[in-house]
Amino acid sequence: MNLFSATDLLQFVLMMVCGFAFYRAAEVDNAPGVLWAGASLAVFAFTWIYWREGWIGNLLGQVFVFFGIAVVRAALEYRNRRK
Repeated sequence: MNLFSATDLLQFVLMMVCGFAFYRAAEVDNAPGVLWAGASLAVFAFTWIYWREGWIGNLLGQVFVFFGIAVVRAALEYRNRRK
């Protein structure tokens, strides 16, 4: 991984954009932004370092983060409604 190559620099910028987007989405949803952005950055770093599938694999990882957050929030909301 060389941050000075064009593809890795693009990946790094994409990682920052995704982290910022999840942080802002959490603020809109009144959720912990650091947690959402941290999950996004952790998954992006994992897919970038270990999968090495390029930007498509990294964006697929972000889709998994999005659906993971949605499933957890739905489960918590369902549990709170039952009380």
